[in-house]
Amino acid sequence: MKKEILNLTQHIVTDEQVKDGVFEPHNEDKEKIKEILTFKNLPSKDDIKNRANKLRAFVITYGVDKVMIGGAPYLMSELEKSLKEFNIQPLYSFTQRISIAKNINGEKVKTSIFKHIGFVEVWI
Repeated sequence: MKKEILNLTQHIVTDEQVKDGVFEPHNEDKEKIKEILTFKNLPSKDDIKNRANKLRAFVITYGVDKVMIGGAPYLMSELEKSLKEFNIQPLYSFTQRISIAKNINGEKVKTSIFKHIGFVEVWI
């Protein structure tokens, strides 16, 4: 599968996402992306726009036209707009929650995993 979708989230791509063409940015870029996606204080409108444009700049350096996005909802709408201005398609991973029950030392422990099923495109 051709790697054509840049992971622009804080999370590591799953095996299912890799099969769908998602790839990770370089390590130093991944750390910078995490910093941009993380808000420690109440952001202003300008801060949100600046962060969206910084993220878009990363995408442009990778030369892709599709990115997997996710994070704070108040940033995602601005990021969608910023990417679309440069004909870059933002995608959200659609996942299903799968519950697994295990017996551990006589106790039933229930955990959930999220399985990537496909992508939801943004149509703005």
